[in-house]
Amino acid sequence: MSDTFDDAIALYDVGNFAEACDIFEHLLNVADSLPERQLYLYNISSCHLSQGADDRARKYLEQLIKFRQEDQAHSGHGSIFDEMIKYLRVQLECKNVTKREKEEKEFDLLDEILLTLSELDRNGPNYMLLVDLVRTHADNMMREFWRDDRFHLIETVLNKIESLSSVDSDPNLNDRRRKNLAHVYFATDSMYEECIKMYEDLLPKSDNESILKCDPMILANLCVSYVLTGQNSDAEQLIKEVELEENDYKNFDYQGDDMSKNEPIGNNGSGLSHLQLMNLAIETLYCVKGNYQFGLGMMFKTMEPMGERLTPDSWYHAKRCILALLDKFSRRIVSVQDDLFDRLLNFLVDCETLGTHLSVECNSGSPYNSSGQPKFKNIDSDDSGRTVCSEARYLRSLCLNVIHD
Repeated sequence: MSDTFDDAIALYDVGNFAEACDIFEHLLNVADSLPERQLYLYNISSCHLSQGADDRARKYLEQLIKFRQEDQAHSGHGSIFDEMIKYLRVQLECKNVTKREKEEKEFDLLDEILLTLSELDRNGPNYMLLVDLVRTHADNMMREFWRDDRFHLIETVLNKIESLSSVDSDPNLNDRRRKNLAHVYFATDSMYEECIKMYEDLLPKSDNESILKCDPMILANLCVSYVLTGQNSDAEQLIKEVELEENDYKNFDYQGDDMSKNEPIGNNGSGLSHLQLMNLAIETLYCVKGNYQFGLGMMFKTMEPMGERLTPDSWYHAKRCILALLDKFSRRIVSVQDDLFDRLLNFLVDCETLGTHLSVECNSGSPYNSSGQPKFKNIDSDDSGRTVCSEARYLRSLCLNVIHD
């Protein structure tokens, strides 16, 4: 297993299942041992499952079972690949059961795999394979629970896999677990003190390490948590620190100097700086609290210049605020000044013009792969045919209907 395998796993982790599947299939074609073939067949089947291609997933599962039967003589691999087969079978079986039955089956499987893992030698050749299986199964469970807003179940899963934090070959695993748990606390809207402690613990510890190395979503959520708990001075201090370091980074003379160790992370070509993402999160908070005049006004300012700032990520935040306003205004819960709607309509016209070839696809809705931030795609449309242009046009029509209602 080379870096190519690691690349495929990284693609799978951020939801690029088709690309990951192509790499796994290539590796399968050049694999020269039964254990490697079984591993790649398992990953290919998982990719198809994640894309909803159950028939193709079953096809590769059948091949995996066939190779497993041929590999019976290698007793050292038994527990590993048997667990992989059980995992795939449970995933396919859960397609036709109730949500509660699916939940029970998946937790039973997680407990079984963790028990098998506890009985293996950590220095053995197959230990990390089973660790990867646990992580994959846990990530899939948490991704579904996140979509259903069942945050308490996500916390249960994270607590179950806490023992994996001590795996020496993955020193970042504990940070990822704590980050995900902090995201869960933040999403519950009632545990801000707890998530603040976790987010603060994930900030750079060394004075020589830039805060821009920190995941911008952590900074944004931490800033919002400060505001919601009345710690406005801490929020202002955090914003000023990020602003200062971003200005220093922009003005840095790269000739003869190396700033790679402090290079900002987390944007991945999204075109948004840490400070802009933090501002968008705070502006969304003002809208959630009902202050649309200020929240949307600040959002319009943050999005300037539109040609640089309009991305799948910024559009994700903007449309949430707009939809919340239209929902409340249509039900006569809030009232806003006419000039705000004029600015909003102009903003949406600009989004239509600039978002013609901009996909709405991003991963901001789920934190469980947050080590890779939302991927920017400048394409004609995503698989659903939606672009920023089409969504902005639809929102503008809703605005006009609400205004003239």
